[in-house]
Amino acid sequence: MSWVRRPVADQIRDRDFTAVSLYTALADAGVTVARASEVVRPGLLDPAAARHLHEPQGSPVLVSTRITYTLDATPVVSDHATILGSMMEIRTERAATGLSLTWGATS
Repeated sequence: MSWVRRPVADQIRDRDFTAVSLYTALADAGVTVARASEVVRPGLLDPAAARHLHEPQGSPVLVSTRITYTLDATPVVSDHATILGSMMEIRTERAATGLSLTWGATS
């Protein structure tokens, strides 16, 4: 679920998000995304999400909350995602000088 700040929300409200990504719609509306801050935590599937995802209530999930900012540090999008634990894979590559982290659907 994504909440978009006004007046940008009004500019992109009628977009077909099955055909265009939210970030493409933002770019088309003249919004330049600079960065996002995201936290992913473990959780349990609540009743509403369980019905929507056709999974048992209480199943393990990952809950993502993300705030996306414009160049002037204005928060423009607040996202909340429930990700089934069986559908997520997190990979890291660690070295003495840094860390690379990727996550996505399991293969």
